[in-house]
Parts: sequence; structure tokens; C-alpha cells
Amino acid sequence: MTQLLMTPRHQKMIHLLMHPMKRSLQVQRTVGILQRKWMTIQPMRMVLRSERLKVMMMRKRRRRKRRLK
Repeated sequence: MTQLLMTPRHQKMIHLLMHPMKRSLQVQRTVGILQRKWMTIQPMRMVLRSERLKVMMMRKRRRRKRRLK
């Protein structure tokens, strides 16, 4: 169970998620819980996917605004 979060790739993911400027509070909280409980990486994937989608949407929105000018 523990080693799932201990692989370098997952550690990197956690590090990225914990970066305050890059991620929302909700995600930071989720990561904190995951780190404390040593849960499997599965919930992390879900969190990552939703965050990535959010970022994509933001980028699309930005592009649209630029075009309107």
C-alpha cells in the first residue's frame, strides 16, 4: 500500500499537486489526505484528470478572449 505513493513518479505528482500556485485548495487537501492515509493512487488519478481538464478549459477560455479583442 505504502509503496504506491513512494515511487518517484507518484512523488513527483504529489509534489506538483502540492504546489500552491499550481493547484486548487481542494486538490491540496485531497493530496494531504492521501499522504496521511497512504491510499492507493487511484483517487489521485481522478483528481489529476479533473484538474487537467480544468486547466484545459481555462486555456481555451483565455484563447477565446484574445480572439474577441
